[in-house]
Amino acid sequence: MNSLKTLLFPATVIHSIRQYPLFLLFPQINIIAPVEPLDQDTPEESTDTFINSGFCQVDTPCPLGDNRDRFLHLVADIKSRKDDYAAQLSSLTLAAMSSSPDSGEESERAIINEFLTPKDLSVEEKKQNHEARLWQARLVLAIGEILDQEEEEIARNLSMVDDDTSGLFNALRGDSDDFDQDSPFAELSQLTGNFSAVHSGNMGKRLTSWTHLFAESTHTDSNVFLTTSADVLDRITESYEKCSDDSPKAYTGLELPGLIGWNEQEAVDATRSFKEDNAQLLSHLNNVLLALMQDDELSEATWDELVKAWTIVLEERFPEATWGRLKVSVNIFKEYSVNELLREKGVQGSQNGIVVLVG
Repeated sequence: MNSLKTLLFPATVIHSIRQYPLFLLFPQINIIAPVEPLDQDTPEESTDTFINSGFCQVDTPCPLGDNRDRFLHLVADIKSRKDDYAAQLSSLTLAAMSSSPDSGEESERAIINEFLTPKDLSVEEKKQNHEARLWQARLVLAIGEILDQEEEEIARNLSMVDDDTSGLFNALRGDSDDFDQDSPFAELSQLTGNFSAVHSGNMGKRLTSWTHLFAESTHTDSNVFLTTSADVLDRITESYEKCSDDSPKAYTGLELPGLIGWNEQEAVDATRSFKEDNAQLLSHLNNVLLALMQDDELSEATWDELVKAWTIVLEERFPEATWGRLKVSVNIFKEYSVNELLREKGVQGSQNGIVVLVG
């Protein structure tokens, strides 16, 4: 079987139980990380179990090397001094890597010069400029991770308050609270509902920064781009429509459970069991996506057959009443790779780009 190469974007880490169901769809999901782990043989804790199980692979383009500790120190400083974000972001250039910090005026001039440098730069200057852009991209993505994790924590705390309040009123009325215990997805739905009240990072800046790192990665040959952000899909669609004067073809009907485990090990065990029991169906899904990569027109009967078979096995393994559901759409960009659309190059090719949106 010719397997497709799947890349998660622009997320750079698995930080939430809401992301675990993604692993049911593909043999392996690749992730681009802004910073390499301390020990290259020791993956990040958030994806450790998935990597060891062969379901995930993490790549750090152009590792920071000796500058890793300085970068992490800057990120930690930003995280602890939330009231001083603007001043901290002045360190986006390589000046932040020097032992003697520049004044705010010098930092501002460095940022301006980064965009106004002449084209006849020396090789060393071009190298420094390139590293500065990557430094900035890493920092934006690292801050995005902080925002995601804080959003998750705030939503969880809000859900706990809601649970306590509901429990108090139920106790006063003499009602039972057994429903939530029987339905894990009920609690997850409550958690997800609180995200609307929490600040989210600017997805446009994060996608641009991710694209910078992606261009330096070993995953530029990816066939399937996987995202949980409708905003990201909209941005790629806009790029495609500018290039082709057409709209992408969307195939809908597939779903995923909203939850497959409360921790990594539970999720890995559920994923492994699902893949082993449904190897033939997953192979069929892979072949359908391969066909869509070659031709954006798939017979309605073929797609409906896949959706029907998938729905049956999903209900058997993860009943909707208990585990909930997430919508999945497969979006086909005829003759334009996602790689090209991300860079807004507008270069046509022989294969179609595929973006899978979950959520």
